[in-house]
Amino acid sequence: MSWKTKSWNEVLEIKNGRNQRKVKAENGIYPIYGSGGIIGRANDFLCEAGTTIIGRKGSINNPIFVQERFWNVDTAFGLMPKKDLDKKYFYYFCTTYNFLKHNKATTLPSLTKTDLLRIQIPLPPLATQRKIAEVMDKADAIRKRSQKILAKYDQLAQSVFLEMFGDPVKNEKGWEIVTIRDLVSEVKYGTSSKAEENGELPYLRMNNISYSGYMDYGNLKFINVSEKEREKYISRKGDILFNRTNSKELVGKTGLITDDEERIIAGYLIRIRTNELANPYFLWAHLNSKWAKMTLEKMCKSIVGMANINAQELQNIKILKAPISLQNQFATIISQIEKQKAQTQLELDRAEALYQSLLQRAFTGALFPETTQNELTNA
Repeated sequence: MSWKTKSWNEVLEIKNGRNQRKVKAENGIYPIYGSGGIIGRANDFLCEAGTTIIGRKGSINNPIFVQERFWNVDTAFGLMPKKDLDKKYFYYFCTTYNFLKHNKATTLPSLTKTDLLRIQIPLPPLATQRKIAEVMDKADAIRKRSQKILAKYDQLAQSVFLEMFGDPVKNEKGWEIVTIRDLVSEVKYGTSSKAEENGELPYLRMNNISYSGYMDYGNLKFINVSEKEREKYISRKGDILFNRTNSKELVGKTGLITDDEERIIAGYLIRIRTNELANPYFLWAHLNSKWAKMTLEKMCKSIVGMANINAQELQNIKILKAPISLQNQFATIISQIEKQKAQTQLELDRAEALYQSLLQRAFTGALFPETTQNELTNA
């Protein structure tokens, strides 16, 4: 590849963030960004549109592209390309770069401006940078379209729940209030055995449950177990899996097994099986409701720096006891929504694979090889 390679010091400016206290305004025209996204509004700005944000502390490996002027707080760097570096090309490069290798801290991840300015970036002609950015924009738009459709299915499922059962807090339909304990036949922890890259059975861990409550089997580990352990820790169709420990935001992630494949559950998960008074879809939807998320966050207690909810505490949570016939109707509707979601998820997986493939080729000259060849010919 005949592209030039330059240090960040040559092609961009790093804008330090500042405390937002003096500029913060409820109706400010500029967003305030931290390392994880928007945290407020401001009446002044520090960075121009087209700036990429990375965290100085905290989320240091999560680049964010901002298309408007904004104020960045002191835990976030604003990376502003100069005239020879296309803004979007630079952003996509950042998404491929592992900033963690520059981490200077042993606890909270941290970066220094000096280290960042030494980073090398491949630099084709500006026209080629723009072509690469345009291709990546289109690939990104395809995957985001599927992500938006999936989000709408989630919203639809929540709307159906509220329409059929009402708000769990207000209980405007006057259902009897019971505890989860009254609706379950079994509550059991998973195994503490170590996960392996290869093994007899897939091994479900906390990261196999999305925050929105859906099972993700895309990054599975495996495990070998005895016949006795297999029966004790196996998951089956209709099982509800509850993530009992992690940060407060992640405790309470609740997934539902909707297929017949056998998998083993890890010790950070609690397996719940309902009795004849509850349809698994109903309890799963209840635990993923906004009300339940708030309840679980208040319940969390910290053990060695991690939040935790044990099986007994989980069973003490109060819940609506709706007629089982109505719960079954809800399950039928949700299972149809899930079928549509599964199709959209396949489309998203294909779009994500395409995006990652293009991203891998974008900064090696492989995406537009004719450009590289022309440069070699004219050298």
